This record gives sequence, C-alpha cells and structure tokens, in this order.
Amino acid sequence: MEPSIQAGKWQDAEVQAYDPAIFTGEVERRSLPSPDGGAGGLGFSWVRFVDGARTNWHSHDGGQILHVLEGQGRVTTEGLGTLTLESGDVVRTPPGVRHWHGALPGHTMTHLAVSAGTTRFEEPPNRPAHPA
Repeated sequence: MEPSIQAGKWQDAEVQAYDPAIFTGEVERRSLPSPDGGAGGLGFSWVRFVDGARTNWHSHDGGQILHVLEGQGRVTTEGLGTLTLESGDVVRTPPGVRHWHGALPGHTMTHLAVSAGTTRFEEPPNRPAHPA
C-alpha cells in the first residue's frame, strides 16, 4: 500500500487532558501524530496558554522549535534568561537545554511546537502562574 497525504485542521485534533506534570495554569493542547508514525521521534502540538499559564521546566533530546501564532508570551532558558515572544516569533531550543515557555500574565499565547526526541518534564517554574 502506498503512503497517502493526510490533511486536517487543528480544531479537529483531540484536546488532551490537562496534566499538572507538564503545565501550570489554564492550557489547551492538541497534538498530531508524527507523519512517520513516531519513528523519527517528532512531536507536533498546538498549545494555547491563558493568563500566565506555562509549561513546567523541561528539555528535549532532539531540541524544539516554537512558532508563536498569536498573543504574547515568554521562554526562559536555565542560565540564559528570558525572551519575550509575540505573534510571528520563532524560537529554536537546542537539544538538552532546560527551559519553559508560556503566556505573559494578563495575556494569552498560542504556539505550534515541533519537538524532537524524548521530552523530560520536571518541576514547575518558581513564579506563580497568576501573580497577586
């Protein structure tokens, strides 16, 4: 059987259950399977972070690329500081670099994430998701 091209829309992808081992705050995540069935270790996710929500600290064996689709956010890399993100920004995180990303407080941010290899999630960042 010859391989076929598949097309779809993100809004048709299944919303994944909230997981506090991955996120802090209000998050909607939809993921699609890798075109090679996972053999290449690629993950594709559409993620919307609301009002300061963010990922926990994590790293990817093969690195990660984020494309910010809308809103304002940030990415913090251990030992290297924080970058503010806005619609249209593209971020490349090298393999094994510990980081987190999400929306700025009072804003939403939606990004498309392409992750390579195993992702290792750790503890939440120390800052609260919704500062007082």
